[in-house]
Amino acid sequence: MLDNETRGFMREVAGLAPETLARIFDRALDLWQQGGRDASSAAKVSASQNSEIRRTVLASFRPRVEELDAHHPELHSNAISGTVIAARGVLKRGRLTAEQYHVLMEPFASAGMVTPEHPRAGIMSDDTATSADDRPGHPQNSTDDHVAVAEQLRARSLSTGSDYWLYVAGEPPSATTTPVEAGECERLPQ
Repeated sequence: MLDNETRGFMREVAGLAPETLARIFDRALDLWQQGGRDASSAAKVSASQNSEIRRTVLASFRPRVEELDAHHPELHSNAISGTVIAARGVLKRGRLTAEQYHVLMEPFASAGMVTPEHPRAGIMSDDTATSADDRPGHPQNSTDDHVAVAEQLRARSLSTGSDYWLYVAGEPPSATTTPVEAGECERLPQ
């Protein structure tokens, strides 16, 4: 159920030295109020995915309880919670903005880890300045982008019903214009 990148990420974190894990957790705490909480909330996973992530992380860190807690009391518990949160972010990186993903991965990257790349890495966060056909990961070519667009519409209080909507041209509709009235969206088949 988990992708290879998520599994590999969890394996790599579980093998880090106690000093490194302590630095990662401290940095993650620093970033919690600067977008970490929102990023963690955006990285929602299914109950079965959450259970699999937690089981994997717990099993990986179980043999290291004494080693980690000898370095710093509660480091074992902190390492587990920090790894679970970050692993959810890796698994759901396609649903996160580049900024949200960065705030979850930055503590690991700053400790020297190579983290899985965000699927839209290098795309401007406000990419409306680039024509739709010139954008990497054009919404017509990516299911992840379909989800991202639907989330943007919901954030603007526009109903998507049970469908996802795609922008196919122009600026996003205003809060008072529905996608159909604007003629800027098309309905995707279910």
